[in-house]
Amino acid sequence: DTSEVADSLLALRWWEMFSDATLDTLIYTAIENNKDVRIAGAKVLESRAALGFTRADIYPQINYQAQISRRNSIGSLQFPVPSNNFFAGANLSWEIDFWGKYRRANEAAKADFFATEFAQRSVQIEMITQVAQTYFQLLDYKLRLEISEKTFNLRDSSLQIIQAKFSGGMVAEIDLNQAQVQKAIAETAIPLYKRNVLKTEYALSILLGENPHNIIVGKSLLEQDTLVEIPLGLPSEILTHRPDILLAEQQLYSQNAKIGIAVAERFPSISLTGMFGGATSDLSSFNTLGVAWSVGGDLLGPLFYFNKRKRKVEIEKARTEQIG
Repeated sequence: DTSEVADSLLALRWWEMFSDATLDTLIYTAIENNKDVRIAGAKVLESRAALGFTRADIYPQINYQAQISRRNSIGSLQFPVPSNNFFAGANLSWEIDFWGKYRRANEAAKADFFATEFAQRSVQIEMITQVAQTYFQLLDYKLRLEISEKTFNLRDSSLQIIQAKFSGGMVAEIDLNQAQVQKAIAETAIPLYKRNVLKTEYALSILLGENPHNIIVGKSLLEQDTLVEIPLGLPSEILTHRPDILLAEQQLYSQNAKIGIAVAERFPSISLTGMFGGATSDLSSFNTLGVAWSVGGDLLGPLFYFNKRKRKVEIEKARTEQIG
């Protein structure tokens, strides 16, 4: 079943197919230490907190309040004896989400949260790919360096033999010159590949989130296991599992919800308010005082904004087109 094969390939930690313990260690070290991966993880935490912050707007807000005052006048009216006032109570305010502004804001925050998770996966995949590519590039340069050193040793031995034959008059000088040239060519390749090995090791160290240092490798390039073949006939739906595609999808969901927020802001907001508490001029009689309460409602809507909120809708729609 190609769908089962597709799922198994998606769940596979593909670098483990090489059976190279050193590569495994390098990748896990990079996941733990790489700065880009850690930043992506922090963004996920930030987005999760932002989701909870936005979701709280759907529910009523309840505040407590306490006040103590002493005065001898109210406006222009003055009392002969100063009076005390003690107040304690709770206030409730709740904007009814009649037009779905907060619901759409919650949808946008949820999509942003999922988007950051997929972005983190994209960063991890990119980082793992770079570590693996750099590691195998290092193995390649080390193999080339080994071949260059063996070639130099062989040509040095060959030069010594030809030098002996030339001294005995058995070969012409041109043969000696050709052997010297071949040895020089082989010798120049050694520092080139040594430099490439060092540069690649330092690049890999940076990917690991560490200071540049020498990398101890495991299997040589020729000892690496052959990768399994990817089966034919995999369904196109496998593309929908790509984190970059899922990221774009969640960004589109978020931006579409922001259009709904901008549209809702063009309509009036309806809020309920309430107060429950008690007030007294004598703190000793506060417990015996009857409760005080009030209930009210507010209607607040835009009147003259000179198409500002209309333009906000157009802005969000244009941003959606940029993603789609």
